Amino acid sequence: GEPADEIWTFSNRFGMQPFQFILRVIPDPTTSQNERVINPTFEVGFEQIIFSIDLEPNQYLVCDGHRPSRVYDLNWNFLYDAEPSVDIPQILDGQQEIKFYCHPDTKHQVSVKFKATSNPERLSVPLA
Repeated sequence: GEPADEIWTFSNRFGMQPFQFILRVIPDPTTSQNERVINPTFEVGFEQIIFSIDLEPNQYLVCDGHRPSRVYDLNWNFLYDAEPSVDIPQILDGQQEIKFYCHPDTKHQVSVKFKATSNPERLSVPLA
């Protein structure tokens, strides 16, 4: 998706759980590398979650459903914690819209992967 406004439909088939995602800033080759993605914001179930940060090209914002979220560089080296404006919202079971906003002046793109997890499956190994 491109910065400014995006709306995605996400299908969660694993029950209500904390919102989880990985956001990457993809550099635009025609744009200055000094441009940033400013204040990435998600809206989940009418709840807005703002990260008051400036992400550089090739940086990742990772939210594992808990506070704080974390920012990593291109090689997955930890850079800093990113506190969300509110507690991480819950995603519901089934389909829902997730909205994304950020500073509208950048030409960099963002790639977002949403994550939902199921309960672990218990396996047993017969003893010989």
